[in-house]
Amino acid sequence: MTRPSRILFAPTLGRALAEIAIIVTGVLIALGADAWWTEREERATLEEYIARLAEDLDADRGNLEAVATQEEWRTVVADRLLERMRSPVEVPGDTLRRWLNVTRGGGFGPIRTGTWRDLSSTGRLALFEDPNMRLWLLRYYDWFVPDHNGSLAVYDAQLESLVRAMQHHLDDRAVFGHLQGHPDVPVIVTSWDALRGDPEVLAQLRGVSATAVDEARWRRLSIETIVDCFRLALHDAGAPWEVEAEYFAEARERCRPSES
Repeated sequence: MTRPSRILFAPTLGRALAEIAIIVTGVLIALGADAWWTEREERATLEEYIARLAEDLDADRGNLEAVATQEEWRTVVADRLLERMRSPVEVPGDTLRRWLNVTRGGGFGPIRTGTWRDLSSTGRLALFEDPNMRLWLLRYYDWFVPDHNGSLAVYDAQLESLVRAMQHHLDDRAVFGHLQGHPDVPVIVTSWDALRGDPEVLAQLRGVSATAVDEARWRRLSIETIVDCFRLALHDAGAPWEVEAEYFAEARERCRPSES
C-alpha cells in the first residue's frame, strides 16, 4: 500500500507550503551541485586537452623547423653538386657520399594528430567554446595538416624520381648501406662522366634543389602564420608553457583573426 504524502495531510496550509519549499530547495541544491560537479569535470578535461595539444604542437614546431633547416641544406648541397658536375674532375668518394646522402636522403616527421582525432571522435570539440581558440584549432588541423601531408607526398615522389634517375649510376650500398664505411668501395658504378652527363639526373637534381627552397620557405612561413598563432591561442587558454613574454607579444601582432 502506497504511503500518502505528508504534504496532503499537513495540518495547515503554511505547513504544507513550508514542506514544499524544503523539497524544492533540496532539489535545486542537488541540481546545482550536479551542475557544479559537471562543470568542474569538463574544465579538468579541457585543461588536459589543452596540455596535450600544447605538447603535440611543440613537437610539430620542432619538426617543422628541422625540416626547413634540412631543406635549406639540401638546396645548398644539390647546387654544389650541380656546379661540380660541370667539371670532368671527379668529386672525391667521401665528399660525393656526403653530398648524395644530403641530396637524396633525409626524412619528414609526421604531424601529431592523436589528440585531434580523440577530440573529433568523442565530440569533445564542444569543450572549446572560445571562438579564437576554435578558429586556430580548426585552421591548424582542417587546413594546415592536410596541406602539409599532401606537400610531403608530392615531394617524396620527387625525391624518389631523383633516386631512380641516379640508381643505375650508383652503388647505394656505398652511399647509404653497409659498405658506406669502406672508402675503397666506389660510389659510382658507371663513371663520373656518365653521371654528370645524364640529362635525367641533371633535371631531377635541379628540380629537387628548387623544390627544397620552396619547402623550407613554406614551413618557416607556416610556423609564423599558423603554428605560432595556434600556440598563442593555446597559451591564452592556459597551456602550461614557460615562454618569454616577448615571444607571445610579437606573435599577437601578426595573429589577429580578422587579418588572417
